[in-house]
Amino acid sequence: MASLRDAYMNAMLVLAGGGGGGAVWDRRIPRARQGSLKSGDFEKRVMIHLYNSVIATR
Repeated sequence: MASLRDAYMNAMLVLAGGGGGGAVWDRRIPRARQGSLKSGDFEKRVMIHLYNSVIATR
């Protein structure tokens, strides 16, 4: 059943792309980044950014 679905999807991609359906699958899918920030670092940076934005508007 999965091969039938894959064949159908490939046919639809070829028809939608004007014959270039393979280009969709040739693109590289990026990997998720490793969490290099500690849990509190993000919140601290957001708070500093918000504080600086409020100060800049005065």
